[in-house]
Amino acid sequence: MNSPGQKEWLAFLDETEIEYTVLYPSAGLAVGRFVSVDWAVAAWRAYNNWLHEEFVNTSSRTKGMALIPVQDAGEAVKELRRAVKELWMCGAMLPSNGEGISGHLGVKHYWPIYEEAEKLRCCLAVHGGCHHHLGMDGFSTYYPVHALGHPFGI
Repeated sequence: MNSPGQKEWLAFLDETEIEYTVLYPSAGLAVGRFVSVDWAVAAWRAYNNWLHEEFVNTSSRTKGMALIPVQDAGEAVKELRRAVKELWMCGAMLPSNGEGISGHLGVKHYWPIYEEAEKLRCCLAVHGGCHHHLGMDGFSTYYPVHALGHPFGI
């Protein structure tokens, strides 16, 4: 049975004649902000389970993008594999600036995640809205941070 949120999505897809949609997280895009690895692993596993149960599992027209605990590359690889193979996700999201965990997304810390995505033939999407540690932490107005943070992050 479809949840109220799922019913709304399916009605929108019907109305706009869209074949299917990929659902991305909103607040969850702060994936790298968790300090505790254990908490990150538990939180993103729970989120991925919820997305699967509420949306992905109830209709072939709704796909999902997983969140993975980027704080620990080994745990991120495990969760990416589980999300794609068991929960039928399209791939996972990464914070654009690495969120200060191990540096930018080109550092070796992230390589095992990229290698696993290649093996799984899945996508990794980068969210440009991670504005932390870009020299704008002291701005008191949201709009310039938002306008500059996305392209700076990417």
